[in-house]
Amino acid sequence: MGSISDVLNIATSGLQTAQSLVKVTSDNIANVNTPGYARKIGTQSEIVAGGDATGSQNTQAQLLDQLAGLMQIQVQPTATGGVTVRSSDGSYLVGDQGASTLSYSTLGSSGVMTATRPKGSPQQIRVGGGAIAGLMQMGQIELPQLANQLSEFVSGAVDQINAAHNNASAVPPPASLTGSNVGMSLNDAALGFTSGKTTIAITNAAGVLQKTVAINFGGTAGTMTVDGGAVSAYTPGGFLASLNLALGTSGTASFTNGVLQITASSGNGVAISDDPANPSQNVSGESFGQFFGLNDLIKSNTTSNYNTGINGSSPNTFATGGTIKLELADASGAAIRQATLTIPSTAATMNDVIAGLNQSIGAYGSFGLDTKGQLIFSPAPNSGVSISVVSDSTVNSVGGGTFTQMFGIGASTRGNRAASFSIRADIAANPSKMALAQLDLTQTVGGSPALGAGDGRGALAMATSGQKLNAFSPAGDMSPLKLSVSDYAAELSGLIGTKAANADTARQSAVAVSAQADAQRSSVEGVNMDEELVNLTVYQQSYSACSRLIQASSDMFQVLLQMI
Repeated sequence: MGSISDVLNIATSGLQTAQSLVKVTSDNIANVNTPGYARKIGTQSEIVAGGDATGSQNTQAQLLDQLAGLMQIQVQPTATGGVTVRSSDGSYLVGDQGASTLSYSTLGSSGVMTATRPKGSPQQIRVGGGAIAGLMQMGQIELPQLANQLSEFVSGAVDQINAAHNNASAVPPPASLTGSNVGMSLNDAALGFTSGKTTIAITNAAGVLQKTVAINFGGTAGTMTVDGGAVSAYTPGGFLASLNLALGTSGTASFTNGVLQITASSGNGVAISDDPANPSQNVSGESFGQFFGLNDLIKSNTTSNYNTGINGSSPNTFATGGTIKLELADASGAAIRQATLTIPSTAATMNDVIAGLNQSIGAYGSFGLDTKGQLIFSPAPNSGVSISVVSDSTVNSVGGGTFTQMFGIGASTRGNRAASFSIRADIAANPSKMALAQLDLTQTVGGSPALGAGDGRGALAMATSGQKLNAFSPAGDMSPLKLSVSDYAAELSGLIGTKAANADTARQSAVAVSAQADAQRSSVEGVNMDEELVNLTVYQQSYSACSRLIQASSDMFQVLLQMI
């Protein structure tokens, strides 16, 4: 998202300011043990020479204050007026060896701050606090979490709208319905449907049924009923062949690169509809049309729904030799280490791939598939570890795409979903192709029209989709929730408002602490005007008394001279 890039740019600008201050500090106030070295500010040379270093010390304090506002530092004064400055974790920044060079880099969504000592090698440091730490926190944790939560909300809304659109049809229906890439074989996809009924219908331009295939899903075995009469069994492995046999000359079904397509013949159209009392459902809770995306209103140019329906025993479809490089970060967003997985030739199932992934990240956490086929990363207890993707060269042999895209690994991968959605191109060009009607499953082949132009039940279903319950995945610091889209939006808005209020409260507290610290320092370093006025009065009166004593002595001396 652009906002994350903006924050990281600001963080980089803050780092450049800190770098310049470190350099100025080094040039002007560091303790350099070179005989006769004249300093620009002169703190050290003035103290050594016994001169007044007040002005230099004030400038020194101002520079340190500016640097402390950007990052947390430790300052150790030297006997000759110089200082040694270190980061919060004790890493050297400025001192008798000159100034370190600061740099900031990102890998995945984590960030690394390094300090390179003169003639030394880069060393990772912790900023600790200050403006840079706040910007890093915002850019590496808060905004990616917010983007993930926003994308989860948008994805949930899209799922419910598409669910309603897939259960409806345009009038007249389109000649073909083309799904989205499901990233698995049709056998595995069909095996995931364990219950419910859906009907695939072929109609003419007037909406009159020409052929119906009612599919009764049953997991390892189901049935297909043609035109309300003949019933035949099918298996997941033979699903496509059984469907084509049932359609006969009225249409064809194909499955290529993870995409299911159903096409009507003889100038007719194709529509799908679930049984209202017993809708089709797979392990991820999606209907037949919704899972395959046969009649989606909103499309995505990447994987947006990570409820894959895959289980651990599903065959591995990723080509041997592909690699996934992950970045592990701690709770503050600072990088810990990298981990790399190479898909081995021995990975026969998804469990094998996941086992290799868990082995690569060690004791920092583990991945596992939930009941809906979503890959979940669970950090080690109380570790706050998060995962981001540095690179991914894996290729899914079914429909392409990478392991990262299919399972949505990392906050940035999931957070980018919101920008990937768009209205289906043919509907955007011609809105009359929207599915606003629903099949009347009570009609028979050759009877009254099963689709009517005045039917708005599909439109009504889309209008009320925001009130449908949706299973939202964990996003950022929001736990898994089963809420309506509207309620999730309210929860998200409330969370953002709470975070904003907490941030403002923390800011006010920090300002108050800073003001108190400044006041305490001023009481030690500054001048008390009342006290100085009293002292000035005392000095003035003492001067006046001394002046009168001198005048009296002069007068007495003159009298003595005259007497002599």
